[in-house]
Amino acid sequence: MVPFLTWADPLNGLAFRGGALELGVNAHWGLQMGLDTLARQHRSDPRALYEAISALCREIDELGPSGYASLPLAEFAPLRRQPVLPAFFDRIAQPSDPAPLEPLTIAGKYDQANVPTFNVGGWYDIFLADSIANFQAMRRLGRPTKLLIGPWSHTRHTNPIGELNFGIGAQISFINLQADFGRLQLRWFDHWLKGVDTGIMAEAPIRLFVMGANVWRDEQEWPLQRARETPFYLHSNGELSTDAPDMEAPDRYTYDPADPVPTHGGAILMAPEFLTGPIDQSVLEARPDVLTYTTQPLERDTEVTGPVRVQLWAYRPVGDKQRLQSRTSHSVAGVLEQFSPLGPQSQHGPSLRPRCRALCGPANHPARWRPSVTGVAAASARGLTLAPSLKTFHLVNRFPATRSRCCA
Repeated sequence: MVPFLTWADPLNGLAFRGGALELGVNAHWGLQMGLDTLARQHRSDPRALYEAISALCREIDELGPSGYASLPLAEFAPLRRQPVLPAFFDRIAQPSDPAPLEPLTIAGKYDQANVPTFNVGGWYDIFLADSIANFQAMRRLGRPTKLLIGPWSHTRHTNPIGELNFGIGAQISFINLQADFGRLQLRWFDHWLKGVDTGIMAEAPIRLFVMGANVWRDEQEWPLQRARETPFYLHSNGELSTDAPDMEAPDRYTYDPADPVPTHGGAILMAPEFLTGPIDQSVLEARPDVLTYTTQPLERDTEVTGPVRVQLWAYRPVGDKQRLQSRTSHSVAGVLEQFSPLGPQSQHGPSLRPRCRALCGPANHPARWRPSVTGVAAASARGLTLAPSLKTFHLVNRFPATRSRCCA
């Protein structure tokens, strides 16, 4: 089979991510899937079907302009008016509960899949990490498997991707100017279903698109063995470097949940008003509630290929004590971004650019639910008041803030 841009764990991009509700995809995908629900409900009454679908389409059209801002979350108006995804409210009542999501979960069940898999991902796809995880899991089990990753988003596979043109050969219909994706699938299925030697299993198990250089490259393993995991640290002067900080002055910003940092490009799956892929981030960098940390100009072209993760140590009062937690939080941290004149490259993908930059800021709304003092529970309360709060970043040398894998 050919798993195309798909997840493994619904807590990693479909329903939640890092504990944060994926509001953008839940609302948009949920409403769109409602078209099928209504077609089955009203299939014997064409007039009722027309009226129901017309009302649902109006809701979908208004999701980007106003629907995403609906409060409180427990009474999220677009899905209350159009009850096509009751599971959404179950997720609010039981946040990050894996039990209701078990039928949607692939992770941990790979031993039940005894067929060859050709996994396809995109550097800007919302499910990229799990597409890679699916490939790795099948390979560990000794199953025949391949991995193809292009510079694509979940819904965009032709140029431009975001604001960048990666070249004709980057498109899914002209992969490396050699074959379209349909032809690749036919070679895969002819080999495994018809026993035809198409040569596809003699090729490298992994093919990646190297953004910046804009070329396809074959690889043998993931992560790349030649990659070096490199820690970067945040500094109070706005610098991002491999030098660990001393006890530096903290950085602060005020987070106002009534005015969260908006979603602006990246790996998202949302209403069409929200463009996906690499988008110029300068409008966000100019906000007073966004902290930026940037390297010095790099001395040579540097490729970043592999997983990039951010580790933050956060504490909050719990009674008369402080609780220290190590986590990556979408409410306070962006991702390490490969900075370019037109904006960031992917958080996972390779890039050849003069600097690297990390953005730290509150929210990323409406892709993910804007956090409040008590999280989803507060969002469930009627009469909710959204109050600003001061956030402090202590920059110390105990732990690296970010790690990336660099290739020469």
